[in-house]
Amino acid sequence: MFVAIKPANLPPVITSTPPTGLLQRFNPTPPGGLHTNYYQVTAFDPDAGDTLTWSLATAPFYVTMDAGGLIRFEPTCGSFGNPCTWGWTFVIVRVTDAFGAFAEQSFLVNLTTTGATVPNVVGQLLPDANAAVAAAGLDPQVLQEVADASPAGTVLAQDPAAGAPDVAQGAAVFLTVSKGSQPVAVPFVVGMTIAQANAAIGALGLTTSVSTVFSPTVPAGDVMAQSPDFGTMLLPGLAPPVELTVSAGAPLAKPVAQVVVEPGPGPLTRLAGESQAFKATAVFDDGTSANVTFAATWQSTAPAVASIDATGVAFAKTAGAATVSATIGGKTGQASLAVSALAPGDATPPTAAIDAPADGASVNGPVDVTGTATDPNFLRYELAFALAGDDAWTVIGEGTSPVAAGVLGTFDPTVLVNDLYTLRLRVFDRGENVTEATSTVQVEGQRKVGLFTLTFIDLQVPMAGLPITVSRTYDSRDKGMGEFGVGWRLSLQTLRLRANRVLGTGWLRGVRADGEPRRDRGAQSQRDVAGRAGRDFRHDRLADLQPGLARLHIGHGIRAAPGYARDARGPRESRLADPRRRRGDGTRRRCDA
Repeated sequence: MFVAIKPANLPPVITSTPPTGLLQRFNPTPPGGLHTNYYQVTAFDPDAGDTLTWSLATAPFYVTMDAGGLIRFEPTCGSFGNPCTWGWTFVIVRVTDAFGAFAEQSFLVNLTTTGATVPNVVGQLLPDANAAVAAAGLDPQVLQEVADASPAGTVLAQDPAAGAPDVAQGAAVFLTVSKGSQPVAVPFVVGMTIAQANAAIGALGLTTSVSTVFSPTVPAGDVMAQSPDFGTMLLPGLAPPVELTVSAGAPLAKPVAQVVVEPGPGPLTRLAGESQAFKATAVFDDGTSANVTFAATWQSTAPAVASIDATGVAFAKTAGAATVSATIGGKTGQASLAVSALAPGDATPPTAAIDAPADGASVNGPVDVTGTATDPNFLRYELAFALAGDDAWTVIGEGTSPVAAGVLGTFDPTVLVNDLYTLRLRVFDRGENVTEATSTVQVEGQRKVGLFTLTFIDLQVPMAGLPITVSRTYDSRDKGMGEFGVGWRLSLQTLRLRANRVLGTGWLRGVRADGEPRRDRGAQSQRDVAGRAGRDFRHDRLADLQPGLARLHIGHGIRAAPGYARDARGPRESRLADPRRRRGDGTRRRCDA
């Protein structure tokens, strides 16, 4: 007796949806013959590696199928190409795997020359939508139900769309229907900043209500409490706002002389539907200041135009003008906010261009940034700068009037550390289109107004050959966020490099017409973390350099480290041997720069 042992086998599963109506028609372009309709059947087999075979179990002679599961509904029959006897056609398709297991799909399709007009049922309740689709001679089918803020049973989408061409009578119209809002769990946001909390709660379709209290221990802007508690189930769109209690920081211990509201005092323009975060700074009698954004009382003179919440975030509503104010310690600061109406149908982006300083230019003093910011539906432009490769932008210019080849703002490098910086111009129009232009500049030189640096040595370990020193350094020119706050850096490295491009790209080899080698210039900015003046390196890739040599233009005299070959080419130019090359004894040269 022989026993055949075979692996467990599961039949395939057909995944495609068959048509219920197909329009038999003439093609609109030559040769103008009858149109051929197709239906691609798809399936998968749970058993990996099985081969699927397609066949028609039941079908009239004018319905055929190829080996890939594509069903063809022949438009003509007979030797003279006469139309087939169309009408309601019954088809059974079968798919069989390598072990003989099969699945079948049977369907009835109306092959007709009579078309139907698809009605628009989006927004209707399902019973009304079904009636409208059926009245048009079509077959309504619910494709899926999804959670949505719309009332349960509301049609959210349809396929085919209203008025779609070449739809036959009896064809299916698939409807996506709302099953209403589904409850979501309130997230835990205590300890987050108010911006993070609003983002987490808003992503679930919930809203927030904010109040502020003084706290000597919790940083200003952090959420101290929430109600309801995390895990509470709420219905988006129907639930009341999640109440957040935000720290306003420690109570003020000094008399307030002035309150400054930023950005401001104006004019400031935003589009209806946008938001704008304001910052309030209290200036005390002794000249010191403190951020009181979350401690001040905010108001708007025209809440219908622009409202403002307890955290200083204004919401533009309708076209008009409003004045927002922050009050604390008996003093009030103000800023103007203009709201412009949306320009529907405007899909043309604005024009944005920076003419000067040119990309790659070096600047050592205040310079006007000139360029163009225009659009027929102009809203505003914004000029900002950031360290190259960074996304912490500082706005230095904003305007509500178009500028054509004019001054956009002033870039002042005398208050910045020497480094590579990116200037960014963004132009906004009332059609919600935004265009951006950038230019990278090298800040250099020693003209630094009010330069102040301070270093604390936290750890110093004397060791033979490699002493270790850890220090904290503050530099008034450094506007970036360091390890201990803005301008504070932990000094562990001795060198920082910042590139103005992806290193190695654009290095082309060629010769100019005068026989000189063609070069492509890049730049890196270097500065030491102790706050000393920055130095810039500009390198050229030359076609005729000796193997293993590169040329550096050095902004300030820098000595080559021991073991690093230096070939003097003048006061600002050196050739440094490639440290990857080996000495004659097999060891590698080493670069300590």
